[in-house]
Amino acid sequence: MPWGQVPVLYINGEPLPQTVAICRYLAELYSLKPSTAWRCARADAVAEAVSDITNRAATVRRATDPGVKKVLRAEFLETRLPEFLTQLEEKLNEGQFLCGEQVCWVDIYLATMLEVIGAICRVDDPSAGFPRTAALVSRVRSIPEIAAWIARRPPSIVGEDPPATGAAAEGK
Repeated sequence: MPWGQVPVLYINGEPLPQTVAICRYLAELYSLKPSTAWRCARADAVAEAVSDITNRAATVRRATDPGVKKVLRAEFLETRLPEFLTQLEEKLNEGQFLCGEQVCWVDIYLATMLEVIGAICRVDDPSAGFPRTAALVSRVRSIPEIAAWIARRPPSIVGEDPPATGAAAEGK
């Protein structure tokens, strides 16, 4: 497995690792790229910010000490996530989607990663209180093909705590 982690998309037996690389590849195949080079760059910038905030949320998930996990979760939900969503709200003023009036790959990526963040942090709607972001997520989730996938997809294990390792696994 390339880079030793998922996700990996296999195309004709060839692996393509890394979430954003997979998103960009699929965007090319399914006409989900923004319409101009500038909008592509802006989409990339948003994707990087989404990756950053998702990685921050992952530190909550990886914490093994319950007290530390509680502190990290509170700091993330009270400070980091609201800061990110406040900045995102400002970017959602040029149309229904992040790059204008047409959905692009970064809209889908954002909606998906907010769902992952919600699962990790045990929050039903991470975009609550941020109306433009919540509306964008709703628009993405209501795209017929995406809505159909959500209805039939298998359950996720994203929000579950990772298995104990080392001394914790041995009960020490």
